[in-house]
Amino acid sequence: MIRKRLSRSAVAFALINFTIFMAVLFYKMAVFSFEKDSLAKTVTSPAQRSLVSNSPPKEPNSCTPKKNVVFLKTHKTGGSTLSNIINRFGDKNKLVFVVPTQKYNRLGWPWFFNEEYMIKYNSTKPNMLCSHARYNRDVLERVMPNDTIYVTILRDPVEHFESTFSYMAFGDILGISNQTNPLEVFLENPKEVLVQYLLTQDLRINSDRLKLIRNGMFFDLGLESKDFDNTENIEGAIRRIDQEFDLVLITEYFEESMIMLKNLLCWETEDMVHFHLNQRLESQKNNISSELVSKIKKWNNADTALYEHFKSVFLKKLSAQGLEFVRDMNDLKSSNAALRDICLESVSKKDEGYQDVEIKGLKIRENLTEPLKTTCDKMTWSEVKYLGYFRYKQNKLLASTEQPRTTRWSLATNSLLHSLGLY
Repeated sequence: MIRKRLSRSAVAFALINFTIFMAVLFYKMAVFSFEKDSLAKTVTSPAQRSLVSNSPPKEPNSCTPKKNVVFLKTHKTGGSTLSNIINRFGDKNKLVFVVPTQKYNRLGWPWFFNEEYMIKYNSTKPNMLCSHARYNRDVLERVMPNDTIYVTILRDPVEHFESTFSYMAFGDILGISNQTNPLEVFLENPKEVLVQYLLTQDLRINSDRLKLIRNGMFFDLGLESKDFDNTENIEGAIRRIDQEFDLVLITEYFEESMIMLKNLLCWETEDMVHFHLNQRLESQKNNISSELVSKIKKWNNADTALYEHFKSVFLKKLSAQGLEFVRDMNDLKSSNAALRDICLESVSKKDEGYQDVEIKGLKIRENLTEPLKTTCDKMTWSEVKYLGYFRYKQNKLLASTEQPRTTRWSLATNSLLHSLGLY
């Protein structure tokens, strides 16, 4: 009888212990799930994002940093900031950059990229290309090493066109700057405004800027203006870019893009720290009505299709990321904020490329230590300044003092009409 009571007591005790154990286990699982969700929610984003994944953390030193990169730089998409990141990494690692023969930061743009637009060095293949170049895959493959990583960046086409229209001073160029809202006036009848410009202005002036008056991102990525209204060719070009580029970044998800690029290139988070460069002042931005949004998307139909496709691809990749990705992004944001506080005083200045546009300037604080001052300073360098630095630094690699001749640009009325898609 005593044994039965003891046996029943033991069973009851065991059941109680088991119940407590399971309760603790479920509590810990719930806490872990909450912490994971909370960590994901700490990411500041322009839209709802899912960063929950069961992928295991990456092992340290599990890959070799990639040092051969083509960044096909599209206009007004945040590319100046990314170029600065690539320039600093290349400088630190003593890599060779493609340097334009001409002034500023263009490798023959708006013409398709060709070898004649770059300084040629002995038998040295360049590691990095991040200047403005119109996408020409065949030539890029001849110029760059076989294991080169190809990346580019896209921006919401509405924000992109408003920014481009303002930054490139299209209102002034097209003679509508005296209107209350030049952007709105242009989009009432864009082809009529452009025809009036062609009939009254010297076509040799500002013809390069006007290449960006419609579908500027897709133009940079090689789509011909004659195909701007050809749905089949637009879709084919999107498929080709999808196959040929290793990663297409999205401006509205810039920090996420930087961590995704870091992982692709096997760089460190510290390599991705940045200040946002070449941004307009808030006073120079336009308010865009819903009606104007529709007109911009219609006028920039190819850019809209391009962006929507690659934004969808990007968000699918983003949703597959795990906790390590979120930690890396939070580390990057913290580092950026700390460096801004340590390094910067803000001022406004005129842009180096288009001096009639005022942009946010960055001024380094005084009384910094010399190493910190150098770090801060290079984070503010423009593309033009970095290219001048690389031009000087890489002079020892020159095969000869003779440089290839540059192409003289001369556009006739018919060719500019064709390039603008006015047919």
